[in-house]
Amino acid sequence: MSETVDLSKARATLSQLVQRASSGETIVLSRHGWPVATLGPIVSSVGSISSATSATIDLSPPMTTQAEHIAAAPTHRPIPEPPTLEAQKAAQAARDKLLGGMNTKVRR
Repeated sequence: MSETVDLSKARATLSQLVQRASSGETIVLSRHGWPVATLGPIVSSVGSISSATSATIDLSPPMTTQAEHIAAAPTHRPIPEPPTLEAQKAAQAARDKLLGGMNTKVRR
């Protein structure tokens, strides 16, 4: 299984990520949560990991489009209902009690 690393963290730890990739691990680089590249070992034509100590970066587009990602994202919580008239009156009474009868209207 590959690990996903944000680009800002990858910049700070690039040498360690390249070392891990050269030892066979695949690392997905992301920007703002979107996968943008993979960092992995160089594979020879016979399918085994090359003895080279460098790694390749695959800049192929992400597996899903942004629209597909948004469609799959969880929906936001629903907009709450406005307070009832009783709740509004109770809130006003609490404000009046807290302010001790001060005039709270602002003159312009």
